[in-house]
Amino acid sequence: MVTAVLVPTTAGASVNAPTGAEPTMQKAEAQAVASVDAAPEARLEVRKVDPAELDERGIRAPSACTLSDDEPYELWGADGFVHGWTCYEANGDDVWVWDTWNNDRKLWVYTETEYGKRRYCGDDTAGWTECKYDLREHECVIFSGYYQHNVYFGWTPWVSTTSGNPGCVHD
Repeated sequence: MVTAVLVPTTAGASVNAPTGAEPTMQKAEAQAVASVDAAPEARLEVRKVDPAELDERGIRAPSACTLSDDEPYELWGADGFVHGWTCYEANGDDVWVWDTWNNDRKLWVYTETEYGKRRYCGDDTAGWTECKYDLREHECVIFSGYYQHNVYFGWTPWVSTTSGNPGCVHD
């Protein structure tokens, strides 16, 4: 059995959890993804964001989301709509997520390192939520978006925990 801990480090990540619900949420999230290798086939996909689309919508990405690193990543649904965005800030090991789809479900970004550290960052604030982590330097990390009812997006490329650049070579 996989054990997971939700890390509610921002208001957007934790404000909607009812009192006493944390153990249930932890169990549900732990069952959602056992590991990168065991994740079910993606029904949704991850794409590089189109900067013109962000400009068109008047959305400003956090400074950590650098277009030169292919960030933020868009989380696309089979319905043809963007459900959210995510990016990784190497300086501080922060994961940023924005749930852009008003469907009464919180969008989560699952983070897993090559050495097995797993974290979850959720947003339903209609703005950027930052989750602060502490990851080892000189390692690789990968991200996937999903809803609580196990609707998975595809995976980002492996990203360096030191530089935030995609294309990290993992073991």
